[in-house]
Amino acid sequence: MDAMIMSTQKRKAQRGFSLIELMIATVVVAVGLLAMIGLFAKSLAIMQYAQEGIIAKQKAREALEGVYTARDDSSLNFTQIDNFANGGIFKDGFVQMMINTTTGISGTTSDSNTPDFVVIDGQNVNLANYQRQILFSPIPAAGGGGNDPSIKQVTVTVRVFSPGGRTRDYAVTGYVSRFR
Repeated sequence: MDAMIMSTQKRKAQRGFSLIELMIATVVVAVGLLAMIGLFAKSLAIMQYAQEGIIAKQKAREALEGVYTARDDSSLNFTQIDNFANGGIFKDGFVQMMINTTTGISGTTSDSNTPDFVVIDGQNVNLANYQRQILFSPIPAAGGGGNDPSIKQVTVTVRVFSPGGRTRDYAVTGYVSRFR
C-alpha cells in the first residue's frame, strides 16, 4: 500500500505543465516580444531623426561659414552680403538646398539646379527634404539712432521635413561686419 501511495505521489509530481499554464506562458512571451518589436521600431525612428538633425546643424554651420569666407576673401562686398530683397545676393525665405558651383556660396542667386547631398557610408544621400533660409537683419546702432551700417546679424535656419509630416528647424546665428 505504501508503495502504491508513493507511486501516485511521484506521478503527480512529474505531471509537467497543464494546457492552461502553457497558454498563459505563451501569452506572456508574446506580449514581451511585441513590446521589444515596438521598442526596436521607435529606436530606428529616433536614429533617423538624430541623423537628420546632425546633417541640418552641419549644413547651417557651413552656410554661415560661407558668408564669413566670402567676406574675408573679398569675393563679396558688404553690400552683396544681404537678402535679395535688400539688394544682396542671398535668396529670400526658405528654399530648397541646391549646390552652388559658380561661387561656392550656398543659398545665393547663383545656385545650380542640382539638389545638395551628403555622403554617408559611401552613398550620396539627396537632401530633398531639407530647406534653408539665410536671413540678414540690421543691428540697432549704439545710442538708438537707427541701424549700424557696419554690422548685420546672420541667421541660418535649416528646416527638415521628416516622414509622417514632422517639421523641425535648426538655426545658427552670427554677426558679419564690414571689417575683417
